[in-house]
Amino acid sequence: MDKPENGHWTVETLREFLLDKFESMQHLFTTKLDSASDLSNLALNNSKEAVAKAESANDKRFEGQNEWRSTINDWRTSLATRTEMEQVSQRLTDLVTRFERSEAASTRRERDDSGTKEQKNQSTQMTLMAVGIVVSILISAAGWLRNVGGGAPAVPQVVYVPTPPATTAPTGR
Repeated sequence: MDKPENGHWTVETLREFLLDKFESMQHLFTTKLDSASDLSNLALNNSKEAVAKAESANDKRFEGQNEWRSTINDWRTSLATRTEMEQVSQRLTDLVTRFERSEAASTRRERDDSGTKEQKNQSTQMTLMAVGIVVSILISAAGWLRNVGGGAPAVPQVVYVPTPPATTAPTGR
């Protein structure tokens, strides 16, 4: 009702007009409020799903980081260190030097002696024994390294840098 039927406003027609307008406005506001409420609930549900997905991805990332840390720690505790390998290398170098000196002394002795066949055989036996010792040491060292490394392929030296406690994965899940 936009205008009264007779063209004049009375208290009753004005009251009716205002009540109609009020009801239509109330209906419009209720509809708008319901749609806004539906939209906010939808946004809330979507944000909850996004947070759950982000937490799941974060947990997977932390699992990967912890697995990597565990692998590095295993390598650090089971593989031979540079110092140990340098000691083995130095020991082998010393043995080879001793062998070479022994060989040189044996050769000098052969030249100095009358050169009997028996002395030559002894020299050859000494040389073969020394070579056998060096080869067995090398084989033992290779076996030791394989056992220490667990048969894993050689890896480059890794410097372990612990992460701050605030970045470690939560363990309560």
